[in-house]
Amino acid sequence: MSTLNTQQSTVNNQQSTLNSQHSTVNTQQSTLNSQHSTLNTQHSTVNNLNIKNFNSAQLGNSYNQIRSFK
Repeated sequence: MSTLNTQQSTVNNQQSTLNSQHSTVNTQQSTLNSQHSTLNTQHSTVNNLNIKNFNSAQLGNSYNQIRSFK
């Protein structure tokens, strides 16, 4: 009976350790999800800036072409 109790205690400790590791993984996953969301926002911002820069450059090119006709 003593051996069985020791084994049960060992299993309980392993289960507790596994639960703790699972909780840590969940926290890490949550952090990763948050970082991913931030990265997506930054990516969207960069894309918008690139579009604005492209449009500005196109406008500058058009202005220079019009000036060259004068």
